[in-house]
Amino acid sequence: MPSQRVVVNADDLGMSTTINRAILDGLDAGWLSDASVLATGPAFAEICPFLAGRSLGLHADLSEFPPIRGELPARLGLDYRLGDHDALVAELSAQCERLLDAGMCISHADSHQHLDYQKYVGAALLVTARRFNIPFIRRISNVPPVRKRRRARSELSARAAYALGVNSLAAFGPAERVQAAIKTGWQPQSLEVMCHPGHVEARYESEIQWLQTRPFGTAMGSYQSMLPTSTGAGITPMVEIPVRSEDE
Repeated sequence: MPSQRVVVNADDLGMSTTINRAILDGLDAGWLSDASVLATGPAFAEICPFLAGRSLGLHADLSEFPPIRGELPARLGLDYRLGDHDALVAELSAQCERLLDAGMCISHADSHQHLDYQKYVGAALLVTARRFNIPFIRRISNVPPVRKRRRARSELSARAAYALGVNSLAAFGPAERVQAAIKTGWQPQSLEVMCHPGHVEARYESEIQWLQTRPFGTAMGSYQSMLPTSTGAGITPMVEIPVRSEDE
């Protein structure tokens, strides 16, 4: 894979014992390079000993499991509104604090079930990332083929984050779509590949088998590996990684 940087990130660490084990095994084996943690997950307590001293991502949950603060609007998982901003930021901040209390450094942020595609959730997640000095945020999926409107939204959201000092990689998408795009000669500058080890859905089996072949070779690394140094206190310094559209 010719990309300069590739992060193979597993979502949902903390969701269940089975998923926890699959992700930890993938990290140990080296075919995963990063993971995002559900602070609200039913099996979060199981992974706390693993989290201490590690740099992983916030997998922000506003749609499936009970919120930490218990103050989210009744529209949970539906269509949040502008007036929900403070409650969303408060809940996302509580999730960050739970991860930090476990001794984890937060290297990146994304959302469970892609709820950050809703503009007010995306804005709240960006504000939270800035508040906690989280250096990277996942961009909206832009793996080709992608509609012009989706590509424009992905670019605009990434540039908005960059303007606030939060970086995004040039491309993001699920492993199945990434695999297909690479076959067409697609070569992004940098890339996050999303996967779901431990889930029982058949659609995830083939992508896991592909990732286990380590198709990205030495280009693969974690979000933390893109930073020159770390404070070791849950806050990582910024590094500028230019955001580019695939048309540039």
